[in-house]
Amino acid sequence: MKILISGGHITPALAVIDELPAPIKAKLIFVGRKHNHIFDNELSFEYKEIEKRQIKFIDLHAGRLSAYLSIYTLINLLLLPIGFLQALWIVFRYQPEKILSYGGYLGFPITLAAAIFRIPIFIHEQTIKPGNANRLGAFFAEKIFVSFPETLAYFKQEKTIVTGNPIRRSLFAESKKMLFLKDIKKNIIYVTGGSLGSKKINSLIEQILPDLLQDYYVIHQCGSYDDNVDYCRMKQINHPNYFIQPHFDDQELSQIYSRVDLVISRAGANTIFELIAMEKAAILIPLKIAAYGEQQHHAEMMKKNGVANIFQETGESHDLYIMICQMMNDRHSYRKNFFKLKSLYRTNSAKEICRILLQ
Repeated sequence: MKILISGGHITPALAVIDELPAPIKAKLIFVGRKHNHIFDNELSFEYKEIEKRQIKFIDLHAGRLSAYLSIYTLINLLLLPIGFLQALWIVFRYQPEKILSYGGYLGFPITLAAAIFRIPIFIHEQTIKPGNANRLGAFFAEKIFVSFPETLAYFKQEKTIVTGNPIRRSLFAESKKMLFLKDIKKNIIYVTGGSLGSKKINSLIEQILPDLLQDYYVIHQCGSYDDNVDYCRMKQINHPNYFIQPHFDDQELSQIYSRVDLVISRAGANTIFELIAMEKAAILIPLKIAAYGEQQHHAEMMKKNGVANIFQETGESHDLYIMICQMMNDRHSYRKNFFKLKSLYRTNSAKEICRILLQ
């Protein structure tokens, strides 16, 4: 069976890919973005991970609708029809027997092309409130997998299944990378802006870093964009309690999660499920322009259940520092509350999606 996987949410896609049988994986096709942004030479995280697994990767030049006007708005409008025509050619050229889409501006043109060629479509929705791509794509889908029970309200019940959000098995595996973390005596903070990074989070942390490094060890995933400006600047900070990289692979993340005391991050669905699985208290900084306020909803759910606090990205760095210190002092009480969310984390999520996909 030849399966094509598309969409911009790479971590649950990788979890499913790693569960697929070897003969299926050998024929697998992944359609995504080779570079993070238009005119960016930096290879994307998804391209590196798919190439590492020796899976065929096809670069799709699709346009996306943005919430603000810029020179990229016009470029993206021009790419909308181009992306759809390219998606038609990809589906026609490779003749997949099934499509698994993770939504977003990359997933929708492939979903639409597959509908035209009458290829069975399967969709996975990570967030509580679905984005436009999956809301529209659901009309053509044979099955819709959702992460949250609340998301059932947005799709036809008879073809929607709550599978949870797949998490990579490698995050739980023993690793020989970053073993130096085991010898660190200080409490550890892990800062991440997601696979692309976050300039805003990088800026907030940079302003309070001298104070943080007095008492804590900071691991910083700063992302890669605009020629790694933030990384090139902040890697010059020569301090024994600071470790920065643009990205961390699964083996490195496995070690980080095993030792970290507090996570500071965006509130995307994949991050939320990793925090729940690893039982890590967090300060969540929701992305304001996220579709349907999805990150704010995720953050509020985590705060309501007593496992996280919310810091708005418009806040002052000094206030973030105070919140960090308060949570560090009370971190054990946050961890005790994770039992309230265990029903959301399903250890067999990737296996269940594979089982239905391969029927």
